[in-house]
Amino acid sequence: MILRYSSKNPTSRIMEKEKRIRIAVLIILCAITLVLHLMPRPSYTTLYGRFFNSYIIDILLPAYLFIPFTMQIYRLSFKFQNRPFQVKLIMAGIVLLIVFTIETLQYFHVPILGRTFDPVDYLMYFIGVLLGMLIDFIVVGVSKASYKIKSKVDDPHTDIIKPEQFMKPIRIPFVFIYTIIPSVLFAQQIQPKRPDDFQPYKYKHSIETLQNKYSQKMSHTAKKEMAELNRVNENGLYKATLESLDQHPTPEWYVDAKLGIFFDWGPYSVVGYGDKEWSRARYPDWYLNHMYHRHKDYHEKMWGKDFQRDDFIGLFTAENFNAEEIVKLSKQAGAKYIVPFNKHHDGFCLWDSKFTQRDVVDMIPGRDLTQDLVDACEKAGLYHGFYFSVEDYEYPLISENGNNLTVRLWSKRMAPDNAGAVEANGEFYTEFDPVFHNRILSGKIPVTHFIDEYIVPQAKDFIDRYNPDILWFDGEWQRPAEYYRTPDIVAYFYNQAEGKKDVVSNDRLGQGTREHHGDFYTSETDEVVSKMEYPWEENRSMSESYGYNWSDSLSNYVTPDELIQMLVRIVAKGGNLNLMVNPDGSGKIPDIQKNLLRELGEWLKINAEAIYNTRPYEVLCDNTQLGQPVWYTMSKDSSHAYAIIFDWPKSETFICTGANIKWDTEVILLGYDKPIKWVDTGRNAWALSAKIPEEMLTDESKRPCKHAWVLKFEYDKKNEFSN
Repeated sequence: MILRYSSKNPTSRIMEKEKRIRIAVLIILCAITLVLHLMPRPSYTTLYGRFFNSYIIDILLPAYLFIPFTMQIYRLSFKFQNRPFQVKLIMAGIVLLIVFTIETLQYFHVPILGRTFDPVDYLMYFIGVLLGMLIDFIVVGVSKASYKIKSKVDDPHTDIIKPEQFMKPIRIPFVFIYTIIPSVLFAQQIQPKRPDDFQPYKYKHSIETLQNKYSQKMSHTAKKEMAELNRVNENGLYKATLESLDQHPTPEWYVDAKLGIFFDWGPYSVVGYGDKEWSRARYPDWYLNHMYHRHKDYHEKMWGKDFQRDDFIGLFTAENFNAEEIVKLSKQAGAKYIVPFNKHHDGFCLWDSKFTQRDVVDMIPGRDLTQDLVDACEKAGLYHGFYFSVEDYEYPLISENGNNLTVRLWSKRMAPDNAGAVEANGEFYTEFDPVFHNRILSGKIPVTHFIDEYIVPQAKDFIDRYNPDILWFDGEWQRPAEYYRTPDIVAYFYNQAEGKKDVVSNDRLGQGTREHHGDFYTSETDEVVSKMEYPWEENRSMSESYGYNWSDSLSNYVTPDELIQMLVRIVAKGGNLNLMVNPDGSGKIPDIQKNLLRELGEWLKINAEAIYNTRPYEVLCDNTQLGQPVWYTMSKDSSHAYAIIFDWPKSETFICTGANIKWDTEVILLGYDKPIKWVDTGRNAWALSAKIPEEMLTDESKRPCKHAWVLKFEYDKKNEFSN
């Protein structure tokens, strides 16, 4: 019997009431969802933040919004109300099984057992299941109470569907589908592996064809570029010597900037794998070399023996790369410059290079990613850099007689296992193998001279076309600067910019040049431990990984506290932080990195003046008996100093033993609109003890920010008020 609605039928009135209740529930859940989506979200890097964002926002709310629709679909699926309950249960089970199968098949390729799970993940899954069950039982209970029939139905033959009948078959599968399965599939990053429809990547030109069609033309173009470079350097202020380059002043904008973004990605980002080496870091951006060595077993298991280096180029789609969004995120973080990895050691260029066809325009994705990013940076007022490796793992060379091809190797240690490397005059070579090398070196145009016909003119061409503000060399440690001719490149970089804008170059010019030459010194993971008067830069990832790593999790990411404290320590010691952002092969930046960057930016909105345009203070830090780590910075005119307190005091005061403050001046807590009271507690010198505002003692929400807190005071640089 099919229920027919009638205002005079008690059953119809009951069903009208049911309908109104369902609509009310739907409206309430929609309103809750809207409010929660609009309200400020907690950091994804905290336990509560991950729980809130992943489970409440992304899983449970959409799931339980679906309840009213599920109930209605369930009702409409039974035209005859006198069907046995067992049949209804079976039909509901079939529907849920179909949904479950579809959801699972969409992600069937995910090697769930290969994921990295840490205790935080297990806890999150457990909490998610419990919350799902709790909400489910609450909804069922409310439904039962709402649908309770107080009067007897006149028509005893009418079969009314009771809530417990249509909720029971949904309850348990519902919890599993919308908590367990999504948490496993979405809360973790997916481990990349060989596609089921894999086809080897084959470039339109073989290396032999490139030699016949383009080598002579490229050699001619390179000679013209080198002649122009030499002419500019001969007539310019800076010569191609380390001694001359040392006279170049570090631009003040760079020293003031304090924070940059190091955008580390390339074809190696497709696989996203790197284990821990001798240092604290992992290097997934070296995978295209390590796949033939230390990662060989992993590679053969996940990608296959026949999957060669250049096959990753075919998967480097960059479909999610959006230069304007990257620049917007960088500005939200408070960064003043961006340095993208334009060419890493595999030789794949992220710009339209005329000295190779191994680039994003001639190959995949078929567009100039560098131009997009440069345009976005210049539009937004951010400085932009040129990361350039002066080495390639391998490069095809034309023999002296001009007939045969050989392959230059960076080093014997880095050669593929079957390379058969031989040494000649300090260089390493192997015979050209058409089958193998056309799968790992595609797009590289053979030359006679690796440096003069490839490295130097390629760098010059980039400088001319994209006009970078920062020159960031890498891969220089095996041979001297004179070998790579990096002084020629830097001198040209300085000379062509002279009188137009201030540019800056790093210290990685050749073997032994780090911390001896360049406009700024570079530190990698191992942050310097003392104050440096010379400009320097720490390049560091938010996790342990240089480049995208699918297995990174909360266990090896910094927390917002740790990220902010790292920036403060580096700035206090006179350095900049070049913070790595590691998108995957599609250009997608992990959510945890986005949230960390935004949280850093929120802190900088309040405390910016303690970071930007500052210089090292007379002491680095102090740590009082009350356990308040305090780090110091100073305005570059030395008028004010800043005490940055990492931990909220256990007492009612901020104690800063290193504060050399002028007597009878104000102390400002940044983000608070009134001066705070302070007294001197030192014996042989000043020691600042500042009273915490009363409202902040009992209410954390009244504090200016969630992390480190900054006291600004007038600096007694002449020490006139010393005890």
